[in-house]
Amino acid sequence: MSSITIHNLEPDVRLLIEKQASEEGLSLNQLVKRLLRKALGLKGYTATSAHEFDEFAGLWAKEDAADFNATVEEPVLLKARKIAIKRNTTVNALVRGYLGQLVASHEQETSTFADELARAFARNTVKIGKRTWTRESLHERK
Repeated sequence: MSSITIHNLEPDVRLLIEKQASEEGLSLNQLVKRLLRKALGLKGYTATSAHEFDEFAGLWAKEDAADFNATVEEPVLLKARKIAIKRNTTVNALVRGYLGQLVASHEQETSTFADELARAFARNTVKIGKRTWTRESLHERK
């Protein structure tokens, strides 16, 4: 198959394509090919399910994706989509990767802190001596 590059695509067209692709769970490439076949009246187009590999990819449910898209500011989300395209991946994969790194970093920090604390306890022992008081004597009123 051959490829086509579209230069100087109007921003409103680009945004509508990105929005529709996101809503339908398709890549930009899948959506544009579908729109072209439809506009040209070509028969034999069969829609590929965007969710046929969900069990392997760990994709978000539609509600989760909508919540995420609504939470992230539009300019940030658009930049993230551009980065994802350049890296030949998805925003979902970028988020998964970042969260994986965050968790690994946190676990490393927690493990390091626990190790340091254990070493400090081992180094700094204090001999207290014999207990010369009772609970009752501590609370005794005079």
